[in-house]
Amino acid sequence: ERIRYIAPMNAKRLNLSTPCAQTGFCCDCDSDQRICQNLLILESSTRTSGRITVVLVTEELGL
Repeated sequence: ERIRYIAPMNAKRLNLSTPCAQTGFCCDCDSDQRICQNLLILESSTRTSGRITVVLVTEELGL
């Protein structure tokens, strides 16, 4: 829920051409500039330290 609340404000701040930047609320759009498209929810805690590694890549790698 929070991502859909915050994304329109960030889209507007970044001057993106998304429906949410114009309307102020998430429209579940299909825009190429959509910033809320990737969402990961971990429902249970990880009891093993180091079990999950997050790698952020700042370039397009294609499919």
